[in-house]
Amino acid sequence: MQKEDLLYCLHNAVRSAQMGSETVPNGFDPMGNGGVIHERRHSLTFMVSNGDSWENTDLST
Repeated sequence: MQKEDLLYCLHNAVRSAQMGSETVPNGFDPMGNGGVIHERRHSLTFMVSNGDSWENTDLST
């Protein structure tokens, strides 16, 4: 669960940066590189969910 919490925090920082906040390190492109964090969080959250389908996995931040 610690890894899921970490990915939630990283995903939240990326989403905030995509909306204009300065929440990621210099040189990190939240639009170009943020997809990796999104997909890692999606896969981990899907694996620990209670039988939700891939499409219904909750990724709210």
